[in-house]
Amino acid sequence: MWEGYSDDLTLERTDVTKGYCKENCEWISKSEQALNKRMYRNNELGKANISVVSNKGILTVKVRIQNPSTHKRVCKFFSLQKYTKEEALSLATEWLQERRVEFGFKESHGSEE
Repeated sequence: MWEGYSDDLTLERTDVTKGYCKENCEWISKSEQALNKRMYRNNELGKANISVVSNKGILTVKVRIQNPSTHKRVCKFFSLQKYTKEEALSLATEWLQERRVEFGFKESHGSEE
């Protein structure tokens, strides 16, 4: 696996159900790897990085993304007292897409489509 290695890259499995072997791995950037997250089992919305949480006792739709240049997580909350769940989900999806563009993510990474 040393072929293609660089200090600024990280190893990714093509098929996460299979092990780490040369046929199932490739080198990708750390910012791309940061996008490869699984959804929490209790994520009722079915969207990666968007979930319903209690924020100071108020149900909200929380959306989060990690800035690849600073490695800091950026979050935004949409109150379900102010918006319907559908409106909050739409706003959260839009906000997330704007951050992806701002942070320079490739179109295919982290999107549901």
